[in-house]
Amino acid sequence: MKKLFGLILLICCLALPALSGCKDPLNVDPVGPIAVERVTLDKTSLDLKIGESFRLHAEVAPENAENKAVKWSSSDDKIASVSDDGTVTGLAGGNATVSVTTEDGNKRAECKVVVAPNTIYEDLAEYAKKESDQSVVTVTTERDGETLTDRYELKRGENGGYTVEFTLERLATFEKKDGEIVLPESDRKTLRGKITFGADGNVTGREGEEIDLPVKSLSPRGFDFREENFSDPVFEEGSFRAKVKNAAAFLNAAELKAEDMTVEASVEAERIKQLSVSYSIDGYHVTIVYEFSND
Repeated sequence: MKKLFGLILLICCLALPALSGCKDPLNVDPVGPIAVERVTLDKTSLDLKIGESFRLHAEVAPENAENKAVKWSSSDDKIASVSDDGTVTGLAGGNATVSVTTEDGNKRAECKVVVAPNTIYEDLAEYAKKESDQSVVTVTTERDGETLTDRYELKRGENGGYTVEFTLERLATFEKKDGEIVLPESDRKTLRGKITFGADGNVTGREGEEIDLPVKSLSPRGFDFREENFSDPVFEEGSFRAKVKNAAAFLNAAELKAEDMTVEASVEAERIKQLSVSYSIDGYHVTIVYEFSND
């Protein structure tokens, strides 16, 4: 009888889990979500140049953690910025720390970022490409004691357009059989006016004197500021001066036969405030000065 009772009990024990839907007590599922234990970065230090970018990758552990969301931040976003996908961009010379923090548990990892400062040549190239909200360009031409000054004030308008107000000094001339004759000082004339350009560079409006003024001719964008184009650089507090080795290469003008070309820049509060280029050509001495009013 005892053997029969024991056999019935054994059968019930074996059948009960299947009948009740209960799981094997030795293979219990985990209870609740898997928490984040740590986060690591693929780099703990990073060297960048100004304008250069690199994407950091964060790894959250354990792999089966339920919430792997992270947030990125920079200790100084004026030196190095970081986007939501971990892309770090160098903005100015200096040091910054980029951090990634998990949403679950506030686990944190850091990367030390060093951004190399620009050389003066790189800074000049960067400023030449900028479109200041307002700038003044002055062109002075000298020959045989005669000086003429042209002044252009550029103001950026809406939708990427420009307004250029100009004051140009000219000498009246007339033709004779033996060629062009320059009239005396009293026959100097001044041209004034304003030209409006659209974002595409086409003229959209004129006031005053009718002159041909391509807006690109007033921009230093075409200058080639690579260091190998210069010689005899002089660095002083707040200023830079150097000779241009090859004027045609610097101005991207193969036919230019300019001589004695120099470039000067003045710096204020780590910003280039003025840039000047001077050279001689065909007996004329020309100086072009760019004043940046808004960086």
